[in-house]
Amino acid sequence: MRRIRTLVLFVAMLAIAGAAGVASAGKAPYRMTFYNDAGEVVGMQVGTCSGSYYVWGERTDHYTIEYLPCEP
Repeated sequence: MRRIRTLVLFVAMLAIAGAAGVASAGKAPYRMTFYNDAGEVVGMQVGTCSGSYYVWGERTDHYTIEYLPCEP
């Protein structure tokens, strides 16, 4: 339950940052979600339009990548 709450908080913070108008520098923003062998989320990496990125938890060989739009 604590992981879900942390993940929800993390996603909400990203939404606030996006709403604040992150400057687009021609980069493709993305969200990588990392999973353990049981399929549970154990980490995340998010790249922004400005080229910076944020990492939470651990990285594994099991992950998905979601590409996100840059908001003007």
